[in-house]
Amino acid sequence: YHVQRIDLPPTRDELDDPLWAVLSELSSALQKDRLDRRSYQADPVSYAVSYLRALASDAGPLPHLVCIDAVPAAAISSSERWLEALTTLRHALDQTPGLIVYPLDVVLFMILDAVHLPRLPQIVLCSLQEEETEALLISPVHGKLAFDYESIRQTHRLSGGTPFLVQILGHMLFEQRAASGWVGLPEVDHVIPQAIALGAPQFTYVWETCTSRAQIVLCTFAEMLGRHGVASAKDIGLYLSRQSMLVPAEDIEAALSELTAR
Repeated sequence: YHVQRIDLPPTRDELDDPLWAVLSELSSALQKDRLDRRSYQADPVSYAVSYLRALASDAGPLPHLVCIDAVPAAAISSSERWLEALTTLRHALDQTPGLIVYPLDVVLFMILDAVHLPRLPQIVLCSLQEEETEALLISPVHGKLAFDYESIRQTHRLSGGTPFLVQILGHMLFEQRAASGWVGLPEVDHVIPQAIALGAPQFTYVWETCTSRAQIVLCTFAEMLGRHGVASAKDIGLYLSRQSMLVPAEDIEAALSELTAR
């Protein structure tokens, strides 16, 4: 593949028409002629098909693979608008050999959901064990950046072994420490605010799609530490009772099951 990555514009005005925004960035990434807004508005689907064919015309034996990234969560005001845009885009791509467009952005992918992109292969990753977190952190930067044991342990604890969060922390640590070549515990703690900012779209999505009982449990996690770093249903119930909140044990168990399934 000829691989390109595109970041969508950050302003809401530019994202009022997601299909137009994607086509514009595709044009820029592949260094093609500017789009004709008037022709697009007359018939978006037909225009997208013809324009994408033009973009793919010079692909040769290797198709273009363009990855959509950096969609600001605040700019996605309507998931229906995105679904409509991506449905149109998929229809156009069906008729365009030599060009593949794939959503990298976690918020965009979760909004689209696998139901709307059924032919994309999926790999579902479970939480990593500590040794797997270590491998994910060290393997890509072998010979360039070293991690001490406590920094790996802290990264695993903060991320809960979630691959997405491990990747965010690893990215921030590499950006800030590659020149020094070493990561210790203080360096991991230093990047926490930036990692939280980068992970905000996923955190927002999880919060907004949780039931109220799961939200209560998430808030409780933020205020307490369970035994061995893991809060049991009993720990959560005890903590809530100390705050004068009586939550039935079965509701806590159901909330934990819901969060585990996610």
